[in-house]
Amino acid sequence: MKAVVVIGLVTGLLLTTAGCSGDDDKGGSPAARASRSAQAAAVASSAAAVATGDLNTAVQELTKTSYRYTLKAGDAAGGGTVDPSVKQSSLTVTIDADEDFKTEVLILDTELYVRISGLPLPGLDGQKWLKIDRSKIKSFSALGIQDVDDPSGVKTLSKTIATIQKTGDRSYKGTLDLTKGSTAFGLDEAAAKALGEKAKAVPFEATVNAQGKLATWKMTIPAHGTEKETPFELTYGEHGGKFPIDKPAGAVEPPAAVYDILQA
Repeated sequence: MKAVVVIGLVTGLLLTTAGCSGDDDKGGSPAARASRSAQAAAVASSAAAVATGDLNTAVQELTKTSYRYTLKAGDAAGGGTVDPSVKQSSLTVTIDADEDFKTEVLILDTELYVRISGLPLPGLDGQKWLKIDRSKIKSFSALGIQDVDDPSGVKTLSKTIATIQKTGDRSYKGTLDLTKGSTAFGLDEAAAKALGEKAKAVPFEATVNAQGKLATWKMTIPAHGTEKETPFELTYGEHGGKFPIDKPAGAVEPPAAVYDILQA
């Protein structure tokens, strides 16, 4: 129905433009041209509002059920699963192709387990799972998670849409204004400040599957300071699937150095 409304507006604009084209060689009087310009702006604004609403709905639909996701962000790659019905999620991230640094996170309702390899911390055994006392940490942000039901952070990204257009039946592109606030992949207030004006026009693309759930999200963070341009790619699939997570056997208490990191 939304698409029909937008098409109707566009058709009306075309008919109005055609009817006024004979006023003079330049497309009519200044008043007529101003009127058509205002109508075109209204149509574009309406189409953008519809596209924003549709894409945000697809993001919300994604997080209502379970799904599997993958992610790539510069030298980092990984993925995991989310199942809000049983309050379980997983995340694995590796840095660089040789997997020198690897973080694994398991959330089973109120229990949190982490395994970290490639990080030279005193007392840390990268082969062992650590059972984290959640009362001793401020958040999951140091583990790359802001919301256990949305570990990739796409819900916060979708709220920063600045411009958008529909490019196909289920595809969109536009720009993000990160100054509106996003916590995905460390894209916090400090990152937005470092980007300066570039933070207000970060390009993105997204697609939605046939069931109306988010399928892909891509964006490129511009180069800033000492940071090079960084492409981000997120994919979502197996919506509604079952992803049981077993409690790690032999989990140990983490060394103090790990808790120090998790206070960030």
